[in-house]
Amino acid sequence: MARFKKSLEQVREESDRAREMVVDVLRRKGASFIWSYETFMFLGKDYLDLLYEFLEVASDFMPPLEDGNKKRILA
Repeated sequence: MARFKKSLEQVREESDRAREMVVDVLRRKGASFIWSYETFMFLGKDYLDLLYEFLEVASDFMPPLEDGNKKRILA
């Protein structure tokens, strides 16, 4: 909220709208794949392989990963 100068109310409204949009996509009959940056950082190549499979892409490319959230996580 501080970074983008948003109120708690605005953040909640935007989150609710985003949730509605994702649920709408999931309820459609077409195939879908939800990509999660955090999951990618955690699972790496195994997660990327699921995306390749979903897209029917033959690849073993794995980009170097640097977790952009690392500096925001208190350890």
